[in-house]
Amino acid sequence: MQYRNEIDGLRAIAVLSVLIFHFFPEAIPGGYLGVDVFFTISGYIITATTIERLKEGDHSIIQFYFRRVNRLIPSFVTVIFSSIITFGFLFSSNDFHDFIESALSSITYLSNWYFLGQSGYFDEGNTVKPLLHTWSLSIEEQFYILFPLLFIPLLVRKKKVLLFSSITLITLISLIYANYLALTTAGDELYFSTFTRLWQIGVGSILALTLEKKKQIVISKWLESLLFIISASAYIYSIFVFNSDYKVPSYYSFIPLLLPLHVIYFYRYSGGIGKIFLSNILMQKIGKLSYQIYLWHWPIFVAMVYFSFHSSMHKLLGIIATIILSLLTFHVFQRISKKYLFVFSLSMTFLILIFIISFLKFSIFETKRNELLYGNLAEAVSAVNTQKTKYKLITAKFESSGTSSHLRQTICSHDDLHELSLFSECFRSNKSKEVILIIGDSTGRDTWLALQHSFPNKNFVLYHQSSCTPGSYGYYFKNIDGRLKYKNCFKKMDEVLDIADNEMNFKTIILAFRYFPERWQPFINNFNKMKSLNKDIVVLGVAPILNAHFHRHLARLGHSIVTGNASDTEVSVPNTFPNNGSGLGYWDTREIAFKAKKLTEEAGGIFIDLNDFFCSQGNQCRLWIVQDEYHAMYWDASHLTLEAIKEFGAFLKLKIENQLPGEDSFP
Repeated sequence: MQYRNEIDGLRAIAVLSVLIFHFFPEAIPGGYLGVDVFFTISGYIITATTIERLKEGDHSIIQFYFRRVNRLIPSFVTVIFSSIITFGFLFSSNDFHDFIESALSSITYLSNWYFLGQSGYFDEGNTVKPLLHTWSLSIEEQFYILFPLLFIPLLVRKKKVLLFSSITLITLISLIYANYLALTTAGDELYFSTFTRLWQIGVGSILALTLEKKKQIVISKWLESLLFIISASAYIYSIFVFNSDYKVPSYYSFIPLLLPLHVIYFYRYSGGIGKIFLSNILMQKIGKLSYQIYLWHWPIFVAMVYFSFHSSMHKLLGIIATIILSLLTFHVFQRISKKYLFVFSLSMTFLILIFIISFLKFSIFETKRNELLYGNLAEAVSAVNTQKTKYKLITAKFESSGTSSHLRQTICSHDDLHELSLFSECFRSNKSKEVILIIGDSTGRDTWLALQHSFPNKNFVLYHQSSCTPGSYGYYFKNIDGRLKYKNCFKKMDEVLDIADNEMNFKTIILAFRYFPERWQPFINNFNKMKSLNKDIVVLGVAPILNAHFHRHLARLGHSIVTGNASDTEVSVPNTFPNNGSGLGYWDTREIAFKAKKLTEEAGGIFIDLNDFFCSQGNQCRLWIVQDEYHAMYWDASHLTLEAIKEFGAFLKLKIENQLPGEDSFP
């Protein structure tokens, strides 16, 4: 295929959109749409190049794969291997273990399915996913693998009509499926699924097949300029206006895709505004580096987030580092590897696999790594990581509760149940026994575990939704790649509570959740509904929230000790943290608890102050259950370890028996 420099200009626009969006998401909230442009470009380039080579007599599928390896693998394995080495020193053991799993999915080009399949994808823990961006590369590689097997034989046999019809049909099915998801669930599957992205690649392929039949359409310079202004304006509109209200990929995606569609189909090689913008030296250089820039920018961004480098200056330095590493990769590693491609690719892939297997199989690797990185905090870091793993093994059962009859009876969650009839079925399974209803988020889940441990003869049912204060409302939040996402909390809660009252026999409702003052009003609005059920309402509060995951806090502190950057007060394992809203604590729990207690009692509820458990020393809150044995209170920023849950249950048992005496209130 004859070189088309405007394609590199399009690549430059796409990668700059993604780069700026990730580092400065407020500037262009729709910058993630640059990935959509990449998909369409890839579909066009691969199809057009294949057609051209077939005309030249190159029918080899092996050669097709070899050219893809030559183009993509050297830079890819360089970034993967560099990331493994870098984050092996930065991450705590659990974070690094998760990273290794993502590396395995990335080098096998299945990372879009890996990240899609992870529960709680938009949780704050995603700030430690340096290879999250490989989801789009995986989709492209899946296309590269399947395309020659399915379509080159048709081209060789000159079945172009059948080929065109097949690609068009696949494109239409994919587009229809994407729009269906956009109108229904609009979850992560819409964004990360191969099947919802195929149509964007297919559009590029259809363009290539169409242009193969006739030469590129020649139009006047002025008309080309007008069309370029319109399509470029559509793209600019998209990256500045699109947010979570625009479900993509869907028919909305045609707005930003007008630009690549116009340029590929109508672009002329002389004159016009498009040539001035797309074919200048700067855009050409950026376009040629677009693959390397895309590969490097996200690991650099994650490293900055991990160390809380959020200032504009830090972000600018991150962009500069991205450009420098991209240039080095393009001019050094990419060119060296082209000369010794097979040896380079095989060696690097082998080293990556050896590193991964070593980490996963040999515990001595983790022990030595912790000693090297964290010094005298190594044992504490390892202990917290172990407790996190234990908790995850237990809670993994909750995340698949839809297939577990026992958990389906005791956990009725908006995370899994989307119809009122399903809540009715869930609550009805407890109809024959007296229960205590717990309402809350993942903190409520910890409370549910704690109470089951302390009251083994009681029946507890959890009405739950992750990251939501009990109450019907919604809020926007940013996921890890900067896109806004809307969270609809406890939808139709009044109706669900009526169903619970009709289907179950309960006299007490316990509310346990993470406190966010801005979300208190929706909770109060639903409180009256709970009281109308004539139940005792018990509100638990307020548990501390850390401003960093505990194991990461210890890991960073260990780094400081090893590198000699720690202060005199930071050379040992911390026992507590100040309860004043500064340092490790997110806010002063005493102040929040005072307000929460007042509001609860004014609404007719019973308030149990959790400061007696978490911050019994007044202005200091505990980090450990038993410090000498490194039994931690938290495994992340707010969730309790299993050891802490047991002790928390004992605390709640005493409080409940004192504040809710008698069998009538607490059956």
